[in-house]
Amino acid sequence: MFSNLPARAALNVKQRMDRGIQSPDYIKNIAQSAVPKTAKLAFDDGKSIGVENTPKGPPIKRVEVLFGGTNMTARQSMNTSNTDYGDMIKETDHLAVFKSKDGHTLHVLVDGPGAFRDNGNVQGYGQECDMLRYGHYAHGNITGRGQGGMEQNTKMAAELLNELSEAKQIDRSTAIDIIGFSRGGVSGGNFTHDAVKYSDNVTFDGRDPVPGPSNDHNLVIHPDVKQARVQFSETNRAPFFFSPRIENVSNITVTNGGHGSRAGERFDKPLPEDPGVYIEGAEEGDFTKVHSREEAKAMLGNPDTTSSYQPVDDNFAGDILRDTDDYRHMTFMEAIGDYFEKQKK
Repeated sequence: MFSNLPARAALNVKQRMDRGIQSPDYIKNIAQSAVPKTAKLAFDDGKSIGVENTPKGPPIKRVEVLFGGTNMTARQSMNTSNTDYGDMIKETDHLAVFKSKDGHTLHVLVDGPGAFRDNGNVQGYGQECDMLRYGHYAHGNITGRGQGGMEQNTKMAAELLNELSEAKQIDRSTAIDIIGFSRGGVSGGNFTHDAVKYSDNVTFDGRDPVPGPSNDHNLVIHPDVKQARVQFSETNRAPFFFSPRIENVSNITVTNGGHGSRAGERFDKPLPEDPGVYIEGAEEGDFTKVHSREEAKAMLGNPDTTSSYQPVDDNFAGDILRDTDDYRHMTFMEAIGDYFEKQKK
């Protein structure tokens, strides 16, 4: 079954590259960083995210961390451009860091596995020959692993927080807002466990969180997260799009449409923010708050069979992907049921 996937995954490489490449003019606008020279902000590849020998700027009041989906940069996943974030501090093959005009907010953009960066390189791999680039692209696309993969992205974002903390640029009062789409939603949920080490004000917004063709990624949000919102698309029927086990959410929203119904160009469409479970009606933006699993199912019809967020055994790949003692896939109806069960306790 897997024999044809690499070739299929590479079919649209040129299209993906064209979509990811933007004007290089932004490189000319790299501004001085507010990070003092005591903050190395260097990752394991030795590349510095900070700019040395610059004046110490104001403390960071907010850090926004955005995790992109597979084959997508963070900008594509959230339908933004560099100009939305202020001044660029630094961009590497791993991520980009921007500082707001007032110096109080950092925007950390982490691209998804297999994404082509603005420079045409594959996320996390730098400039290499086309064969290797396409190989890295296929590897990240299918598995979500490797350099530039889910675990690596979470690790580097955590290192950035640690070095900002050591440089006294953030403290427990700094807001850390985490947003992730698709595999980036799972990465972002896992990243909450790092974020709460540095802040008492962490929020999470997961859009269509999926682990891809693996059963070893749960979405267990840290219980100290101030607000944890997860959105599912009702008719997400793409192969291998299984929802991970989900815990510690405060808001579940089911929207109309397939995977990405609230990402890309539709990212800014408003979603309910208050705690609870919400189902979108026939009209876009018309959300109904439900109070039980049965009420949700009555509105959705029979989502366990119409959506690919369904039990693994009911999916065509069920004979390959099995739940284990530590990890299990769950439908969004199961997530809704779990939510209401925990509300009773």
